[in-house]
Amino acid sequence: MMTYEEAVITTSKDERYQQLMFDSYLDLNPAEAALRYKDSEEFAEVRRILSQKKSDSLVLDMGAGNGILSFALAERGYQVCSLEPGDGAVTGRGAMKTIQGATGITFEILNGRGEDIPLDNTSVDIVVARQVLHHAGDLQKMCAEVYRVLKPHGLFLAWREHVVFKEGDLEVFLSNHPLHQLTGEENAYTLQFYKKCMKEAGFPKLKVYAFWDTVLNYAPMSTGELDSIFAEKLSRRI
Repeated sequence: MMTYEEAVITTSKDERYQQLMFDSYLDLNPAEAALRYKDSEEFAEVRRILSQKKSDSLVLDMGAGNGILSFALAERGYQVCSLEPGDGAVTGRGAMKTIQGATGITFEILNGRGEDIPLDNTSVDIVVARQVLHHAGDLQKMCAEVYRVLKPHGLFLAWREHVVFKEGDLEVFLSNHPLHQLTGEENAYTLQFYKKCMKEAGFPKLKVYAFWDTVLNYAPMSTGELDSIFAEKLSRRI
């Protein structure tokens, strides 16, 4: 099996998946990916949701990957701690350093996993997790750690997670995931299990966004593209 870094590099060079990797901001130039992401409709929606907090809030970007979200938040004035266990030049802490060198935007880079966050209790205003929770070795412990480091009335935003309707769907999902074929490291949980872990961690109130509710779910498709698909289907029915 390959490492995640090796799998992303291999898949990015495969013509069948180049557009998918580009759309996922996992192409081989992390600085270019970061610049694209900061101007994306997805990140505009992240900013809208986070706007209830001050723009200089301390944000933990948990499982930050190549750092595109950390960069986009830091450029907007947030104080950012970027937590990532991988040191890869394309998918990990090495990629973050490349982004910082290319843009001049800095943020703190931490080596670690979400199950053992190296921060003090109640020290963070916001925790963001973009396609992270399904990678947890222990999702219950990860959610408990997020709750521990958040300040009272802090905000936890997680999105782009792998969700299966029932546990029996997991095998089918994994058999069709291109990176899982190379790493064996992908996973998915039911929505009920995600919610259970968060509630048991102590989160008093949860808001779940249905697929059509927000571009966070259907990006890189834009809202305009989604509306066009709706209009076309409706006209066919009429």
